[in-house]
Amino acid sequence: MNILKNKGKEGFHVTEIDEYLKCPFSFYQRVILKNVEEKGVEEDIERTKLGEFLHRIMEAFYMRNFMGKEIKWNDSLEDDFRNFLSEKFDEFFGKERETLWVRKEYLILKMRKFIEEIKKKEKGILKSVEVRVEKDIDIDGFKVKIKGKIDRIDEMDGFLRIVDYKSTLSGLGFPYVPSNLKDRRDIIENVKSLQIPVYAVIYSNINNSPVKSGAYYIFGSAEIKEFEFG
Repeated sequence: MNILKNKGKEGFHVTEIDEYLKCPFSFYQRVILKNVEEKGVEEDIERTKLGEFLHRIMEAFYMRNFMGKEIKWNDSLEDDFRNFLSEKFDEFFGKERETLWVRKEYLILKMRKFIEEIKKKEKGILKSVEVRVEKDIDIDGFKVKIKGKIDRIDEMDGFLRIVDYKSTLSGLGFPYVPSNLKDRRDIIENVKSLQIPVYAVIYSNINNSPVKSGAYYIFGSAEIKEFEFG
């Protein structure tokens, strides 16, 4: 119990809530006991690095082109994005780029398809990127810190939308169902992820700004899953 209390003071990352929903035992082993099998870590290295790279690319490109402005793509920006991705890929992966050139070309083609999807669905003004949030909540008299980093916040019609980038998120269900959820299994089967809803609650409480909607941008399948709260 003391281990859990210490972790509560240190803070649970929002993504760790999803990990607990999927498998409490795995969560306890990795997050609480910090017992991670080396083999599993090695298998995740490339996927993790690619995910980190794509997050950085989207953050940097959007900051440079859309910060405080309407998000509107055109042919020139698409060309800029492909060149930007190619250049930053070589910088990010360094010497590894020589063995990853096939992955690089595949990634460029994949992101081209993703940008086509973005052009159909994106609207509004880019408000901020990479926003760190943190809030203490009371659980049976014990304070637990919840923390995380919001990938992007857009403003649409006077309301806010939270965007979260994902490398893959297969079988993503509707991420906000306020009723008819009985327990952890029910949540993970129907909701899949609480990441954006938790971010929305924390950000709204801290800044007194209503978050009306959210969207998962999924790189792997080149799709966007949008939803509204309430």
